[in-house]
This record gives sequence, C-alpha cells and structure tokens, in this order.
Amino acid sequence: MDVSIHRGKSVLSHYAATSLLVVILAALAGCQSSTTSATPTTSPPYADTEWASVHAGPRNDDYVPLQLAGRFQHEWTALTGAATPAPVTIGPEGNIYQTTGQGPGTSTLHAFDRDGTVLWRTAPWTTVADFDSCAVLQAAIVDDAGDLYVSDCNQFWAFHNDGTVKWTIDLPPPPAGAPFQDGSVTTPIMPFITAFFTKDGSVGGITLFGDVVIVNRADGASVAPVINLPGGPAPPTTQVFPPTLWQDGFVDPEIIELTFNVFFAGLIESANTPAVDPASGRIFVTGTDAVMPGVGTLYGLDFTPGAPGQIEIATTSVIGPGSGSSPALSPDGSAIYVSDDSGSLYSFAAGTGMLNWSLPLAAAPGSASVGPDGTVYVLAGDLTAVTPDGDIEWVADMTALAEERLPEDPDFSGRFALPNGIPTVTDNALLVPYFVGYSFNIAGADRTIIIEQLYLTIDILTGALLQGSEPYLAANGSNEGFAIPLRDGTVLVSSGEFFTTGIIPIASMVNALLPEGFQVLEPVGGLEALSSRP
Repeated sequence: MDVSIHRGKSVLSHYAATSLLVVILAALAGCQSSTTSATPTTSPPYADTEWASVHAGPRNDDYVPLQLAGRFQHEWTALTGAATPAPVTIGPEGNIYQTTGQGPGTSTLHAFDRDGTVLWRTAPWTTVADFDSCAVLQAAIVDDAGDLYVSDCNQFWAFHNDGTVKWTIDLPPPPAGAPFQDGSVTTPIMPFITAFFTKDGSVGGITLFGDVVIVNRADGASVAPVINLPGGPAPPTTQVFPPTLWQDGFVDPEIIELTFNVFFAGLIESANTPAVDPASGRIFVTGTDAVMPGVGTLYGLDFTPGAPGQIEIATTSVIGPGSGSSPALSPDGSAIYVSDDSGSLYSFAAGTGMLNWSLPLAAAPGSASVGPDGTVYVLAGDLTAVTPDGDIEWVADMTALAEERLPEDPDFSGRFALPNGIPTVTDNALLVPYFVGYSFNIAGADRTIIIEQLYLTIDILTGALLQGSEPYLAANGSNEGFAIPLRDGTVLVSSGEFFTTGIIPIASMVNALLPEGFQVLEPVGGLEALSSRP
C-alpha cells in the first residue's frame, strides 16, 4: 500500500519487528508559506497537481516542487473512525480525494474542497457489484481532465469529478486456489494496488495476482490483451497477524487479513504502485520471481499501442526477498530504485535492467523517495539520504528530540524518534511522519511503545530539523503513510492506524507504567488538514 500502502511499503515492517507485540508492530524561519516552483512533476494525462497518484506522479518520487513551511496548526478533520492508509490525491480543480474501506453500508471514495467540506461520496456499498471496501488498498489517480480511476475488489472504476460514474469494467478473475476468496460479500477479490496512466493516455493496473490490464481512458475498452507476470504467489508473511488490527469499524472485517498481507506482500504476486517513465513510457513494477521462490523481481513492461496493442516484459532485475516496494525513477529517468525485505536498496539502469549498485541497510527501507537533484531518501531505521551513486550522504538521528519531549523513566531503557511514513520531498525540506516513544527489552527482544505522532520538516542538505521549524503534534493516531504539502500551505495527513489498533490488547497495562500524563497512542483514523502559520 505502496504501503505503503500503499502502497509503497512504509515503515510498518520495521515496527512489526520491534514493537511490543513484536509484529505490530518545517521551513523558512518559521514564517513563510509554501510556494510552488515552475517545474511540473507530472506528465499528461496525469493531472498537473501536487499529488495525482499514490507517490505524487508517474515517477513515484514523492516530490512536490515547493518551499515547505515549518510551523503548522490544525485546520480540520474528516472521516474519523476510518483507517486511511492510502494518501489523498488532488484534482486539477483543487478537489481532495480520499479512499476508505469500511464495511457494507458505507461509502469508500470521498471528495472534499480545501476547507474540508464534503463535495460528494460514492454510493454506500452493499454488494460486490458496488464500489466496495477494497478501495482502501489504493488511491484514486487523477487525469488532466479531472477524472478519477481506481479499482475495488473486482472492478475497475472511472469517475467524473462530480462523482458520476464514467465507466466500470470487470477485472480478470483470480487464479484457481487464490487466497482471500472466502468473503461472503467481497468475493471475488483481485484488486489493483493503484492504477497508472500510459504514455499514450490509456489507463491500466496490475492485480494482486499479476494480471496487467490496460484500457481506453474514455470508455474502459481493452486496448491490449491481458498478460500475467511470470511469478507466482509470494510465501506467507512471517509477521503474525494482530487479532485487534483495524477492529471496531476501521476496515471492513472481510478484508482486514487481505490488507495485512498486502502491507507485507504475503501470499500475493504484486502489491505495489507501478512507476511510469514519462519519456519512454516503460512501466516498472515489482513482483515475485518466475524461478526462485521467495525472491523478488523488478519488471520493466513496454506497452505498444495498436489494434490491438501489445504488453511485453522488456527487462527483469532480480532483487532479494519480498516484492512490496514501489519502484521510483530518478529525475532524468536513467535509474530505477527499489528495495527488498532483506534491507537492501537497489539502483538499476532503467533502459537495460542492469544493476548499477546495491546498498545493504540495517532494516528494510521500503519505498524510496527521490529529490530533484537525484538524492534518494529511504527509511532504514533512521531516515537516510543516499547519493545517486549509492553512497550514504547523511542519517537523520532524532534521539535528542525524543529525549526533549519524553521524561526519562526507569521502567524503560530508552527513548526514540523514528520515521513511520514515506518521506515527502520538497525543494528545501523533507516532510516526514515520526513516532516518538519508549523502548525496553524483555525476554531478550527489543520492544517499543509509541506515545505521540509528530510531523517533522527535515533539511534536505543536512538531515537536521530545518532551521525555524518545530515539531507538530497532530491528532492521536498513527500515520504509516504520507503527509502531503500543497501549494497553498496546507498539509494533508492520512491515518493508517496499523500500530494503534494492533496494540490495543496491552495498552492499559502499558499506560499504568508510563509517566503521569502520558499514554499509548490511540487510534482515531481519518484525514487531517494542517495549515502553515507564522
């Protein structure tokens, strides 16, 4: 859910290995608002907005060309009680679009204006023929006409910007014996993890089971025969499923286990957002390897329009275990970056698929973000900046911030501040969600307790807090996704609520040990808007 969700995979993998349950897991002297640069980050038919797809635009670089303000205040909230692991996307008229995935009787795509007023919602769903809860696995991508494209469990949908349905088509059926097909309402299940636009203006996606679908953007008619990526289902995730994950209505109960496996790329073939090279049109996606079980592969796909068109696999680049990291392109399109679950970051030549370099890191970095100068930013425990040549430029250590915000406590061995969402890159700073909490050791294993959620603006040159910025404490809840700055100074924050719902069984016990006035972060869900302030 480019966890991402994602999904590019977020820091969930890190916290799943170190949390209490082991498996649960900004600015110009503080006074200037965000301003845009003249450099577009998207190419038609992607909308020329700050965030037209899960990772901003076709390159999956998570880059917004603006100067980021470093002081924020709360403006409005929406969708409380719903997990929102996928980010918002923005239409050319300024509309804000957010997906959710609650149970029958709820809407799962919501449109807001910049003040948080609801413009429209999809009709409440009750059957698999409606726009259903699998919308939560992705964001709706937006084209330059303002139309939206997003799948649900079994269909690909196009909406106009007033909420009317443009077209709907069925997705290829899941293979025989596919997992997650026993739901009473949502079956069959074979969604995309985010659609993509092709260079010629078609629209497509890749299902969880590796089917590559490309159709006409005007009417949904097929423009090329469907192909299937040659890998098979991934092995089961080694992460243990937290029994309280997304309970109490945060996510439709029938797709909670599916969503968990999407986050950790278990039992499925491909669970990430494809990147598209705006110049060559090549589509990059990670999936399982065709030969070696448990190994991932970065596929480069070429689409040739015609009557019919043709989709073919142009390059294959083998990576280590895992297939959930969304690939990201360098600004000049020469390199494609991807990571695996062993903690390695890879750079491949986009044209040939040949390895440029690989960099072992302390923890699985998840989806990379890429700055306009080519610097790559990854989550490897601490936020880490990597040069285009594969050298570590800096590592952001925020331990001092944690020690400033939390009192020392003898029941715990230390305090920490670690990123828990994908870094958003701007021209002067990174905007990154951070967890702050306590750590301790029990039975020989490190554990963490999350106390608060901060949004930090970090200097892109040094990895330190940007001069004049301040940490912003948002509403209770855990992000595990994105914080997206807009050109008018607004920041939009989603709430995945993975950690907070997973930790519920032991929250009261931990709260009794914490210093007075502190408690474990609680789930709230929804969408929050911040605005810059002097």
